[in-house]
Amino acid sequence: MAVQEIERFEEMANRMLWGSRRSWNKEIRATIDKFKGAMQSHLSKSGSSGNFVEEVKLEIQSFAERVKKMEDELVDELYQDDDDDDDVSSPIGSEMVGLSDQYDEIKRKIINAGADLKVFSIVGMGGIGKTALARRVYEDRDVEKQFDLRVWVTVGRKCRPNQILHRIVAELYSDQVGNDHDEVVRMLREILKGKKYIIVLDDVWGSKYVEYHLQISYKYIKNEMKNPFPDQGNGSRVLLTTRLHQVNEINHRFIDDLSVRLLNKRESWDLLREKVFGEEPCPFKLEKFGKKIAEKCDGLPLTIVTIAKLLSEVDKTLECWKEIAAHKRHQIFVEAYERVSKVLLPSYKHLPRILQMCFLYMGVFPIKYEISVSKLTNMWKTDGFLELKAREVPYPSELEYLDELVLNNLMIIHSTTRDESLFGGKQYMKTCGLHSSSWYLCNKEGRKAKFFHVLNSFHDCSGQGIEGQQRLSFHNNVLLGIKQVHESVEENCSSTAHSLLCYGPYQKYPVPICFSLRLLKKLDALTIRFYDFPMEIMQLDQLLYLTLTLDGEIPGSISQLLNLQFLIVGQHLSLKPRSGSSHLPVEIWDMKELQHLQVMGRDLPNPCRTYLEKLSTLLGVGALSCAVGILETIPRLTKLSIQIELVPDEDGDPLSSLGHVSCLRELKSLKYVAVNPDMVVPLHSELPAFPRNIRKLSLGGLGYPWREMSIIGSLPFLYMLKLRSYAFQGPVWEVEEKRFISLVTLVIEDTDLVEWRFGDGSFISLGQLSIKHCYNLERIEGELQVYLENIEVIECGPLAENCVEQIRKDRMGKRDILPEPDVDLVSTWLQGYPRP
Repeated sequence: MAVQEIERFEEMANRMLWGSRRSWNKEIRATIDKFKGAMQSHLSKSGSSGNFVEEVKLEIQSFAERVKKMEDELVDELYQDDDDDDDVSSPIGSEMVGLSDQYDEIKRKIINAGADLKVFSIVGMGGIGKTALARRVYEDRDVEKQFDLRVWVTVGRKCRPNQILHRIVAELYSDQVGNDHDEVVRMLREILKGKKYIIVLDDVWGSKYVEYHLQISYKYIKNEMKNPFPDQGNGSRVLLTTRLHQVNEINHRFIDDLSVRLLNKRESWDLLREKVFGEEPCPFKLEKFGKKIAEKCDGLPLTIVTIAKLLSEVDKTLECWKEIAAHKRHQIFVEAYERVSKVLLPSYKHLPRILQMCFLYMGVFPIKYEISVSKLTNMWKTDGFLELKAREVPYPSELEYLDELVLNNLMIIHSTTRDESLFGGKQYMKTCGLHSSSWYLCNKEGRKAKFFHVLNSFHDCSGQGIEGQQRLSFHNNVLLGIKQVHESVEENCSSTAHSLLCYGPYQKYPVPICFSLRLLKKLDALTIRFYDFPMEIMQLDQLLYLTLTLDGEIPGSISQLLNLQFLIVGQHLSLKPRSGSSHLPVEIWDMKELQHLQVMGRDLPNPCRTYLEKLSTLLGVGALSCAVGILETIPRLTKLSIQIELVPDEDGDPLSSLGHVSCLRELKSLKYVAVNPDMVVPLHSELPAFPRNIRKLSLGGLGYPWREMSIIGSLPFLYMLKLRSYAFQGPVWEVEEKRFISLVTLVIEDTDLVEWRFGDGSFISLGQLSIKHCYNLERIEGELQVYLENIEVIECGPLAENCVEQIRKDRMGKRDILPEPDVDLVSTWLQGYPRP
């Protein structure tokens, strides 16, 4: 019992630690350590103390009281007035342009959602028009006729829980409202009794991490909804507007949410034109550039309205508007983003400290940059963010960070992928980014906090402000930016920068990297071409992350970088694939900290009985790296990408190396591709076995007959399969019954396939199917499950498209009759295959 109590109260304190400000961390940790020390002391003498149970109870009670006191004090601190933390209202006002589809949707739900009390929320980033949308619904004549009482209350980030009901009563009851909470609840119930009402709570805030914050922000929903807001079965409604998707996670079945989208190009121009010219028409000569200006606002109404206000204050001449449309760094845009950032700032300040750092890190990339999630999380890892996560909050993966930034409407998802699942799979981000307004806020706050500094950005084109920055990023002229860094280092004789990040245009010729930054831990220079390996890198003995584009060989002295964890070496685009092999230096086996190795067109050398036990990702190597003796020395490899070059009239089986990957027991993702797929080699050998834990498999140019697919179809956990460029060949692919039961995504491209037939119980989890450039395909026979969400057929024969169209119709007809999962089939299939 004592151990359980310790764990329970320690978890409570750790949740407080996650949501606390930095000044509170030390005191909270000290309280936890003191409690654990006291409990260990009691447990160590439990055999000799007759009062052990009573002592433990007193210690637990004391700890609980201290945690509760800190909780109350922290709540008070969070809600104290702060001059730079004032909420800034959106200037959109009650008028709304665009979003007519979403207006119709929320209005329909409000009116036609039935007799039960329903709660709806309008969710979106700051300045996207949530309040304007809610206001238009609230003032709609049809909505007004539906309700006896209508109340609008602005909540805000600093509103205390007891103030919310007071504000509602104050709107409905003209007399002064007392401070007694129970009396306020009684008054509200009395006012609402027998009436059909709609209550709008505008600008609701909350967080799902911290228990006290849940109680503050959601108390009126979670605990009091049944009391102050009676469900009288008359169709009453509560409507929330919020920036945070977490508000909807209190009870999925109770709150129905609508995510507000960004405006499209037409809506953006309509809003800008109306705000600048009112009822007057826009002069024809300005319309072309006005549309370009509106487009640069990226669909955020607040940005459009702010730009419109600034445009109204300048000359409405062709020359002026043309100049503004041509340069996003124009003073008009700078001023607009500065004003918008004040509205978005509360969303950033609302985040826990570690999520603030994760958000700021996204600003090191150029504006509108599509960021690879794997790259972003790897960079977080080398900066120690994941270690901080492990100490403060026991999250299962770094993807949780990304999810929370999305839930807080601070990040945009560009593309997704699926994780494995028996039925349907779960979507995960593949690439992400920032809205231009969020990017500006990110850069502003990052520069102010000395977190990072972007050269050639909105804020600075001169290189000033480099001193004291932890990360330096180049988005435009890398050569000029490095010169500015070099001058700054010479002037100050030192630098605190530990990351040098080179983005923007690709540099075809070498540039002199500023290697005087001796504290560098991260050098991302993949956009810079080097003819030979820059030996000055060897002086950076703290380096953890290194990327560059290299024509020459990697020297053996790279092993001096003993701390290096990520090494990515690309090839110049104009270079042809290497003929023959090019080996990495044998000293690579001395780099025991390597976790990620990506070296295009190069192979690992003989390991000489040494191991790289931390290496989990190996990309871009050739077939020589797949020797059994090499693969056995990287036992923890989970992701492997191999490129081979098929040679005509080559003796033996050119794909024999594929069979060696079966020794990698922890392998989850495998890509095996021939770089010259035009030459398909007829093979007589059988397809080798794959590791049974494989989840993702991508094959190309191998030319195996379709009958060999039965080996892949038996893999129990495979959820993504991509077959490209004659990975398999032949006119018929016949799939046996009960195959590919975990497969969620299937891609087939560039084959000579004519007929594809599959038996019952196969592809039961398929959610995405893509067939491209299969010009001979005429027939698809089999019943695909109704779980299939997306089917695309691109540049295939008309008969294949007809088959797929029929599959779509069949699936639509069964959408309302989802079959129960065949549990017996899955259990039988997985028997003997423990979940990895």
